Amino acid sequence: MTSKRRKALAQIVKKYGIFIIEDGAYHFLGPHQQPAVATYAPETQDELEQGLKILKAILDQFR
Repeated sequence: MTSKRRKALAQIVKKYGIFIIEDGAYHFLGPHQQPAVATYAPETQDELEQGLKILKAILDQFR
């Protein structure tokens, strides 16, 4: 995804208060590395990290 599209996606995330999950596991292998969407909306990144901690706690209850 181009930087322009990543910036547009970040604006949508900010505007509507939604979150996305971006898989960056193989990001470093690509020839045209783009910054993560969270780079353009850094205030949303912490929310996702907190949300993942809560989700993990919930899922651990089902083990």
